[in-house]
Amino acid sequence: MEIKKTNKQKEKIKIMNETVENNYRLEFNEEQQNFHFDNNYHKPNTFGWVTIMDSCSDIDYKIFDAYVNRVKINKLTTKYLLKCVLDIKAIHNLKNVVTNKK
Repeated sequence: MEIKKTNKQKEKIKIMNETVENNYRLEFNEEQQNFHFDNNYHKPNTFGWVTIMDSCSDIDYKIFDAYVNRVKINKLTTKYLLKCVLDIKAIHNLKNVVTNKK
């Protein structure tokens, strides 16, 4: 037996299923060994913070975090993190090339 939903219920479900994708600048402080998202209110690359990604969504960060932490490293470096970003972009571009051939 299927339960019929009112238009109001359908609208609530639609809103709950929609995800708002916000993009931030991902920065890293090597001394603090900490990341933070900046919503572009602050000047980039200041006070020890280095921009790792100019435009980073929550999903982008989850992928990045999983890639960075696939190997145990005692101390993260900006150089290593920037290399990880390039690796992820290369993998994404490869996926697009393979997908476009079909």
